[in-house]
Amino acid sequence: KFPSIRLTNMLNQNSSLEQNVLTYILPIIPNSSDPYGSVMYLIKEKELAHLIDSVLGNYRGLTYIFDNHGRVLSYSGHGDTASQQDIQQLSELPPGIHSLPINNEEHSVISVTSDINGWSYVTLMASNQFFSSVLNVRSFIIILFIVIAIVGTAIALLFARMQYLPIAELVRFTNKKTDTPASGNELEYIRTTLQQYSSKIDLQEPYARNHVLSMLLKHGYAQMMTPEIFDTFHLHFDQSHHFVMMMGWDDLEQQHLQARQEVHRKLAYLEFPALA
Repeated sequence: KFPSIRLTNMLNQNSSLEQNVLTYILPIIPNSSDPYGSVMYLIKEKELAHLIDSVLGNYRGLTYIFDNHGRVLSYSGHGDTASQQDIQQLSELPPGIHSLPINNEEHSVISVTSDINGWSYVTLMASNQFFSSVLNVRSFIIILFIVIAIVGTAIALLFARMQYLPIAELVRFTNKKTDTPASGNELEYIRTTLQQYSSKIDLQEPYARNHVLSMLLKHGYAQMMTPEIFDTFHLHFDQSHHFVMMMGWDDLEQQHLQARQEVHRKLAYLEFPALA
């Protein structure tokens, strides 16, 4: 059994204006079949309306409070109205989420019933507002992704340019040293150019090595050369004395070429320990 409540009009003592109040009668012994007294509360309807006014927020709709007999105790609305027939239908809704056509417009309705006083709290809003919010959120997400994609692409291009600058400088440097202009893939051009340089160096290395040895024979001071030169041509003078041997060959036939190469190899490791 729920406490009794009545909606009445009350005259203000200081003016001739009437205001709606709720008469709330509560037995002194709640849920008793034989109470010995009652307590009556007078609640201004606008106070309840003020409490439920923030339920809708910025949405357009209505909020109703019904007692356990389906009578409207208070309501609050933002830009929406409902007929008496619609209000009667709302008061009979079971707790839960429903979808109802009101004023030829689809509405989403939420109904909650209190177990303490039996009141029902019903809120209805036009369904298209939710879809509008979803579309706004989706549009915001799409715009955010587009902005991220644009910024990410710009950053990627910036880093790519920073990484490409050394390659471009190397291509320009090789263009100055060669007569063939760069075309197509820069990396392939650099690789081809380096291979050409390597081939030229391999061809010129014996002549450079012989020139270094000739300079040593003429001047006789290994200290004149830097260690890098000796390392480059694999020349190692790690003994105190060295000699030069000149050999000639009367037989220049091709079949004796391997024998001459073997003699060269052995003479390269020839040492005189007693002279060291």
